[in-house]
Amino acid sequence: MSNHNASLLSYFVGWFSLLFGNLTLSDWATIFGTLATIFGFLVTWYYKHQEFKLKKQQLLGNRHGNTKKDSDNCDL
Repeated sequence: MSNHNASLLSYFVGWFSLLFGNLTLSDWATIFGTLATIFGFLVTWYYKHQEFKLKKQQLLGNRHGNTKKDSDNCDL
């Protein structure tokens, strides 16, 4: 490892320790909880959006005379 790379690595480790070493367990729990909440919201929004699109397609299909039920398309 060259002297320049070792210097950059030491700066990185120093900044990492400065920024994250001062956080308590409570701080980490708050950060993790916030990220988990945001992730959960995004997943729920995505699937609700997909459900809305599917219901809209079904409604428009029924409105245009397509009265076939989903069970009629089943191969069983």
